[in-house]
Amino acid sequence: MARYGTRTDLLTGVLNQNGFEKNVSKVRTERSRDSSNAYCYCYFDIHNMKAVNLTYGKRIGDGVILALRDILVREFSSDIVGRLDDDHFIVYSYAQDLTVKLEAIREYCRSKERYLPFEFQVGVYRDNRGAKPDFAIECARLALQSIKSDHRQFVKFYCDAMSDEYLNRIYILNHIDQALSEHWIKVFYQPIIRSATGKASGLEALARWVDPDHGVIMPAQFLPIFEQIHLNAKLDLYIAEEVCREMKMCREKDYRVLKTSINLSPLDFESVDMAEEIAAIADRYDIDHEKLVIEISERTFDEPQKILQDAIRKFHANGFKVAVDNFGSGNSSLSVLKNYPFDIIKFDTEFIRDLDPLGPAAIIIKNLIQMARELGLRTVAEGIETGVQRDFLKINGCECLQGFIFEKPRPLSYYAGAGVSEARNLTEIDQETEYYDLIAGVDYKKPYFGELPQEVAKVIYEGPWAVLEISEDKIVFVKSNQRYVDFLVREEILTKADLEKDVGQTWVCYRDNKLYDAVLESVEKRTWVSVADRLNEKQKITGYLYTMKKNPITGAYGVLLVVEEDN
Repeated sequence: MARYGTRTDLLTGVLNQNGFEKNVSKVRTERSRDSSNAYCYCYFDIHNMKAVNLTYGKRIGDGVILALRDILVREFSSDIVGRLDDDHFIVYSYAQDLTVKLEAIREYCRSKERYLPFEFQVGVYRDNRGAKPDFAIECARLALQSIKSDHRQFVKFYCDAMSDEYLNRIYILNHIDQALSEHWIKVFYQPIIRSATGKASGLEALARWVDPDHGVIMPAQFLPIFEQIHLNAKLDLYIAEEVCREMKMCREKDYRVLKTSINLSPLDFESVDMAEEIAAIADRYDIDHEKLVIEISERTFDEPQKILQDAIRKFHANGFKVAVDNFGSGNSSLSVLKNYPFDIIKFDTEFIRDLDPLGPAAIIIKNLIQMARELGLRTVAEGIETGVQRDFLKINGCECLQGFIFEKPRPLSYYAGAGVSEARNLTEIDQETEYYDLIAGVDYKKPYFGELPQEVAKVIYEGPWAVLEISEDKIVFVKSNQRYVDFLVREEILTKADLEKDVGQTWVCYRDNKLYDAVLESVEKRTWVSVADRLNEKQKITGYLYTMKKNPITGAYGVLLVVEEDN
């Protein structure tokens, strides 16, 4: 192993970073200019080193690090080997046959003949005569980071696009404080659409860095940096304050104030009492706590944490609802529902993307929605981009939907400004919220209004059912099970084209309709009633209905209808 000087790492005896950089600089000056690009920087990282230390202890963990040291020194005996920190090694090596050599080292380390086999990944940067060693090491690290979450890949060569990422990272790090103090980070809002109405029942607040020199910097670029330097709590509280400030502004201008979701990271709770801080911010701007929903991403959940469990209960005590965001993205989703007292589930975009209504993802989503109902949890699906996704989720009872098919994130003025946006007419009226929360949350297994009569139970557990809004002259479809949809099409009451239209599908009642009379009878008796009615000039429907609540704005009634099918 080539070595110049005595700058060595205490544990391994190889060069530390300072010694490595000094040695590389000296070797490069001794080499001809033409041969410089024949060398590479290789950045090594051992998988799950923290887990090894926790499971086997520090002594065994150090043994794994020394084992990697031994094989690197042996295989790169004519090259420069250094240890950067923890389980990270760096090698400056001749590029010829490098991949073959790395494969051989990998096979040795993962061999079952070893006392404790282990895996590693490598990022590789081809030497550039103009690049300083510290820059080259960072580029090799960036190459490694690009495959960090994909253990199917173990080696990645640096490309120029990663350099842009590095420079962007440096820019963000150098301007974080200025971005917060000068309000370069702004809040954009995406509507959360109630599937029963097609109207926005709330908004989600999303951070956007609008830079005076670089334009819009997307969250994927700056949010991980905030977390890495432990400023995520500061950013999330900044967003909470901006949301409350803009809510107060809307109220003062007599604009509609929609319920708004604020995203928090589980890492926030390690250093800050987020429940107390957000409550204090809301009180400072005189915002009702019920107007804020707290979303906590499942992606970074670890084992059950008492600190997070206590924080959720504290949010509840302060009048906030709490949602688990990105549900299904973690490794223990069902355990999350068992261990944390959430109110709302937001299904991860991965469940929705490329949704096939007849595929396995559809079966999973359908059963998750049912499970959520039985747990008393509200449901939201995000990432909706197609009509197929929207219609499937609506029919299967997902209460709220979110995605580009409805609207992309926009500044608050788009939703709240008087007369400046058509979106102003697409938001839910405050008085309707309680009504739709009730009728959209109804399910045949948990109807919320008493024990089912025997004759109704026979039908509802096996046959078609639907939630409808019924007035004297029209019916609005809210949601149903699949058997109800099949029934409507089979009986030619509606066509598939009718049902594939947007949420809130409406059709006119037959003039002499007894359906509305049955609705009023159910209101008067406060019970289930039988119904036999024509929905059009040819087709009739028989079954039972229960009137749940009257819409305070339109005067229509929310009804649960179960249908008797002809044998």
